[in-house]
Amino acid sequence: MGMAASQARLLSITSRMSDNELRSQLINNQKIRLATESAKASERYVAALNNTKMMYSAYDVKGNPLNKELTFANLTAYSSYNNQYGLRNLAGQLLVSEETAHNYEQAYKTAEGNPDTTALEEFLKLYNLEKSTTFFDGVDTDIIDACLGMDVDNGDTSGLTGADLKAMFLGGTDTKGVEHEGYDAILSGTEYNSKFEPLFTEYSDCYEKYVEAMTKYIKTDSFQNAFDLSNLKTKIDSVSSLQNAKDIVDYWEDMLTTGKLSQLKVNGDTYFGSFIDETRTAVNNLDIATSEVSGNTMTVDGVFTITSTGIVTPLAQTDGSSVIIDSSTSFNSTDNTSTATVKLHYNDGDGNYVSGSEEEYIIPNPSTWSSGGVVHSPTKFDKDTAKSVLNSFYNSFIDALASHIDIQKVTFDTSTTEGQNAQAAKDRFIVAAQALSIYMFGQDRPNDYMQLNDLAFIFEEKEAGNITDGQNSTNNFASVLDVLILDAVFNQLGDPIVTWIDTTNPNEDATAKAQWYTNLFNRMQIVEEKENDDGTMGKSEIKTNYQVIENGLATSAQWLQFALESGLVSMEQVDKDNNWCSTLYSNCSDITETTDPNEATVAEAEYNATMAKIEAKDKQFDIQLKNIDTEHNSLQTEYDSIKSVLDKNIERNFKMYSA
Repeated sequence: MGMAASQARLLSITSRMSDNELRSQLINNQKIRLATESAKASERYVAALNNTKMMYSAYDVKGNPLNKELTFANLTAYSSYNNQYGLRNLAGQLLVSEETAHNYEQAYKTAEGNPDTTALEEFLKLYNLEKSTTFFDGVDTDIIDACLGMDVDNGDTSGLTGADLKAMFLGGTDTKGVEHEGYDAILSGTEYNSKFEPLFTEYSDCYEKYVEAMTKYIKTDSFQNAFDLSNLKTKIDSVSSLQNAKDIVDYWEDMLTTGKLSQLKVNGDTYFGSFIDETRTAVNNLDIATSEVSGNTMTVDGVFTITSTGIVTPLAQTDGSSVIIDSSTSFNSTDNTSTATVKLHYNDGDGNYVSGSEEEYIIPNPSTWSSGGVVHSPTKFDKDTAKSVLNSFYNSFIDALASHIDIQKVTFDTSTTEGQNAQAAKDRFIVAAQALSIYMFGQDRPNDYMQLNDLAFIFEEKEAGNITDGQNSTNNFASVLDVLILDAVFNQLGDPIVTWIDTTNPNEDATAKAQWYTNLFNRMQIVEEKENDDGTMGKSEIKTNYQVIENGLATSAQWLQFALESGLVSMEQVDKDNNWCSTLYSNCSDITETTDPNEATVAEAEYNATMAKIEAKDKQFDIQLKNIDTEHNSLQTEYDSIKSVLDKNIERNFKMYSA
């Protein structure tokens, strides 16, 4: 080959080798880019695997388990089976839905200026919630009268029905068309707490101290002698027979009906009469003897026999004692209602008188005897028993007397300590009673001071029109009276069970639902107590404490997850005492994190497809590089060969010309 041709070929090979190197470099760059794409595909796949969602495990209103994405709407939806959660913003305000905020505002508008309802009641009504109870269904007028202490024997009656009490308790209209505020509303209102309660508490305290001081004064000789109580006590301690005991009761009755004590009785008080009735009944039934009748003969207590003509025969005793008949009274044959009296005592086995063994029997008229059985048993009189019974009634009478003496009519002997104390207690009581009387009736009524705690008397005054709504410009005792009446009934019958009902499903107990929305209502506001300049507490001020969340955000799982993780909102939970407490979402067992299996599957498929493409391209690049390398080696061999020939030609020419 000529030198020129070799040089041309060498240049051509060099050019092709340079081109191969450039192509190889470009392919290697592309392989590097494939590695980058492979890394990005891996990152996308890993990110998809790490992309968790917050899920909320809850129950629907029927108790069916649900597993839903954690959204505000799902988290705060009502179910009696769920924990009650709330979200608050950085300002501490509760987040509420647009509907909840609307209901809250509407409830206050409805309750504004309406004393018969409250904002809370109206709020609950918007969720179809109402109170109901069956407690009063079986309560009739007779039961109510007994609870109120009405003197039904004298024809007194409240005229109230169970329906009236229900209206008083729940609020609403009674059978007479009268509107009632409701038990809970009255108890929590200023009329009861700020007006009535302090006055009644002071009255009750002063009344108790007056009765205590008056009772001590009643036991003094001064009062006992002035009102013949000492003479009554002497008669009781000297009781000698059943008839004598009955005479004592008659004497006692005269003291209370025409004697000096009757002049001190509280007007309209029926205690004296009922007390005498109870005492007389007890005396008439001091003791009942046993008897057996055979023909015209009655055997009494195994002690003696008596015939229908009044012949008394003592019987031998198993203990060796003997029965001594002291006296006997025969039946009056012309009077079929007459009785016989037999008095006796015992001698012991040695014929000695047994002290304290005196007994007296009242034998019923033979016309009431029944052969083979007993229709009327004899009455056995025991002096010690009679004395004990009468003294028991006397002591209870003395202890109760102070409550049934008109404070306006009694005077005190202030030369004694007891009299001085009673006078001081009376003065304090009158001041308290006057204030309560003015509150209740709109005027001072001194004659009624002792009855201001008598519910039957107060109710009768209301029925007479002396206690009405707004009887003066500032007080409304008529509403408080509802509470007093209901408390009297509850004290006898027990507290009513009030059940919340959902009007859309009235057969189920909706108490849990009512509590849920009550908790929500209370959390949406702040009650600030205002203090007056004089240090007293003024009217409370209610301020809203919530922020409305838009419906779009309320149903967005992505927003809530971001808000919780970034700290824009925090969680609260209602505890067992219905208090709102802070909690961490990560500590809530109802909230879990999970990977979406569909999203992971798609990410895996995309990753596999991307890696397959990258591997295919990489193999193509490897083949191209291998071909380039083969071609490069061939060119390099040819290049070296031509270069060697050229070098030899040049060397030979240099030698030729140098020779």
